[in-house]
Amino acid sequence: MALQSAFSEFLSGSAKSAAASLVLKQTVLGGVVGALAWPLAILNLGQLIDTPWAVGLERAKRAGKLLAEVLASRAHGKRPVALIGYSLGALAIFTCLQELHSRGSFGIVDTAVLLGMPANSQSQTAWTACCQCVSRKVVVGFSQKDWVLAFLFRASAFCTHLAGLSGVDAGALFKDQPLLRRKLQSLDLSTIVTEHADYLGKIDEIIVEVSRFL
Repeated sequence: MALQSAFSEFLSGSAKSAAASLVLKQTVLGGVVGALAWPLAILNLGQLIDTPWAVGLERAKRAGKLLAEVLASRAHGKRPVALIGYSLGALAIFTCLQELHSRGSFGIVDTAVLLGMPANSQSQTAWTACCQCVSRKVVVGFSQKDWVLAFLFRASAFCTHLAGLSGVDAGALFKDQPLLRRKLQSLDLSTIVTEHADYLGKIDEIIVEVSRFL
């Protein structure tokens, strides 16, 4: 909610700034204003959302560990489950799978679908644990057009390869592990997802695409 409020506040302020910029661009300062408008907008956005985003990352990881505890207790019964989430929800699932792996709790999760996830796509340890814990398929949905995710993660982690932006190269991660390589699938959703919110707004279309891998 805090992250959503930050975006709303930014967009509201941007409307006022746009009106002022339009007036200034008609003067001799037009060139200077045009050069500074985008960097200043990005700076303002960063100041607004960095804190709630960092808090969201930590809470997602905590939620993932709690989810693992619930699943490991078999509160849902003995049937395997399918987990699907986007953005921080996907990160919670990713953390959950690693936690289940560390507990030796296998056979609980049948399928995991991780959409627009803010996590390192090159962490072999994390992805190995994730894939070993899931019985059937791990589908990673990504969009190269998701500028919001790219911006949010610019200073939140020391990695340049995000699963939500470029997918995961299973061939590179699991060169000598064909079973894991076949289990991990990346799905390019760039034609559907042009902004981060599309993962929720266009979930029906996304599920149709995901189903092709299952």
